[in-house]
Amino acid sequence: PVVQPAVQSPSGRPTVARLEIRNGNGVTGMARALARQIDAPGLRVTRLSNQPGFAVRHTRIEYDAAHIDAARRLAQRVGSVHLQEVERSTPANLRLVLGRDLAHYGTALRVDAGATALASLR
Repeated sequence: PVVQPAVQSPSGRPTVARLEIRNGNGVTGMARALARQIDAPGLRVTRLSNQPGFAVRHTRIEYDAAHIDAARRLAQRVGSVHLQEVERSTPANLRLVLGRDLAHYGTALRVDAGATALASLR
């Protein structure tokens, strides 16, 4: 597997992007299960939440501009997701919003873009 280095801050210390995983499909426990699988350097799950109405069709990653690289690395691991830049003042730098596409096909995190799935939930 290819290991992605953590982004360096101006002080030389690795920067850790804070990730919120939001359940947008209503499948109980899906956000928590994915949170347990996130082991990427430079990325830490800091919050789990629910999208009101659970009506998200397609999984997306919302990110602030400074964390585009972390969003791209996460997108490679999740698979077919839409990247959406947002202006945010919340505690998370990235938000993975789980859609019904994952509920229908199952979730899978990849070691890297070319690897097979590590785990699958139905």
